[in-house]
Amino acid sequence: GIDDACMFLAVFENGSMETTENRTFRFEGDFRYAYRTFPLEGRMKFHSFSVSEEGRPYSLADTREPGTYMIFPKEGYTEVRWFFRARDVSRTFTLTYRCDDAVERFVDAAVLHVAGSPP
Repeated sequence: GIDDACMFLAVFENGSMETTENRTFRFEGDFRYAYRTFPLEGRMKFHSFSVSEEGRPYSLADTREPGTYMIFPKEGYTEVRWFFRARDVSRTFTLTYRCDDAVERFVDAAVLHVAGSPP
């Protein structure tokens, strides 16, 4: 399961946001991938995904080899899935992505929408 998760947000004047998530997983047994889902519905549009581990970027590829990731369009959501080999160990992965329309502006205020926060 997930042992730890933290998010870093950079909000831009145009209302978009870049999010960096660090997720630490505790693997008990053999594992070959992890994933994160993003909703397609709603005001925010997620894109520009990347995955890394300890500063080493994973490659976007459809090989399912360790050190790669794929983006799967699904019904109602997008799944980002990254591949590795892990057995009885904790590992921390970094997922970075952009989100359009994260800030809703009003005359006297603004609201930052953060969807899909880590558990």
